[in-house]
Amino acid sequence: MSLPSLKKLRNDIYFCIRCGFCRFVCPVVSEKDMEETAGPRGRMILIRGLITGDIKPSSRVSDKMYMCTGCAYCRLKCPPGLEVDNIVLAARRDLFSLGTPIPEGHLGVLSSLKSNGNPFGGLRSERNKWMESLGGLADTMSKTNLLYWVGCTTSYTAPNIASSMARILNKAGISFKTLGASEKCCGYPYLLIGDEESFKENAKEVVKQISMENVDTVVSSCPGCYRTFTELYPKYIGPLPFKTLHSSQFIDSLIRDGRIKFSKPMNLKVTYHDPCDLGRHVGIYDPPRNVILSIPGVNLVEMERSRADARCCGAGGALRLAFPEVSTNIATTRIKLDVAPLDVEAIVTACPTCVRNLKDGVTIAEAIYDVKKVDVFDIVELVNNAIG
Repeated sequence: MSLPSLKKLRNDIYFCIRCGFCRFVCPVVSEKDMEETAGPRGRMILIRGLITGDIKPSSRVSDKMYMCTGCAYCRLKCPPGLEVDNIVLAARRDLFSLGTPIPEGHLGVLSSLKSNGNPFGGLRSERNKWMESLGGLADTMSKTNLLYWVGCTTSYTAPNIASSMARILNKAGISFKTLGASEKCCGYPYLLIGDEESFKENAKEVVKQISMENVDTVVSSCPGCYRTFTELYPKYIGPLPFKTLHSSQFIDSLIRDGRIKFSKPMNLKVTYHDPCDLGRHVGIYDPPRNVILSIPGVNLVEMERSRADARCCGAGGALRLAFPEVSTNIATTRIKLDVAPLDVEAIVTACPTCVRNLKDGVTIAEAIYDVKKVDVFDIVELVNNAIG
């Protein structure tokens, strides 16, 4: 049996000492009644069995590999420092290449990526509907060095984030362009599902498209897209001809340069949720907090588990696309255990996917656990509201 990705990581896989420290921080295993194979240690045992041949690829094994948010919290707590999340992705690649059945939800994602250029089944023509209320503020034809990469989740599920970002840039006097309806998925879901070849092909197409725009800076409000551009594209296809910034980094610099000014105090008590792709994976913790703390009247209260120790929202790793109930249960736990004790009025995050899942978590926590309802904002929305 050919398992090229896993065999390259054989030494790391065998180095797992089965201590179980990872089990107590894994967001999935806690929602699955501590079921061994729903957590990192169990997955490592299954992966070792695949390599030795003691376990054969099957839909049951596949489901265990896909029931992971990729949050990398297990990596942080692993005494030998094993990159368990990357080992799980390697298992997904090998299982996918062998034709092992994958979760039904992921089949739909792959089909939509191929036919619609996004994982949600949205029409290509609907990608830029968020522009309709802006009266030309988001121009696809501007002569500028800055491209705002909107991303699929923002375009199709959180359009207010995109329109808020456009208004912020306009108020700061920043000229920018977008790709409009021609923008396609960055391809991150391909890699999360295990279709490495489609990811590489898609990456080359995206970089070629952006390069034709003659921009030197790309700004994205999606941590998944940001990580894909800054970490994954260079790894798979080489250096890029442009730099990429997350919206929180760019807004932080605009505030420091005096390009953004706030018109009125917000009088709002908030907490900040660290997205896994932005935090643990690429280490961006301070820029979002700098932005929040610069807004008059906003009182930032940190959760007990924040920064590198932040609990996952539950939507990462394409988990929500395949196991939505597990995903929203994880979000509900985040609300119930970490947010509710703070008595805040709103959760601020810096990721459209986190916004979506945390909103569902708030709704469930309110209905089942009688937790006080709180608003959930992306940091871009908060800044736009504060500018007035």
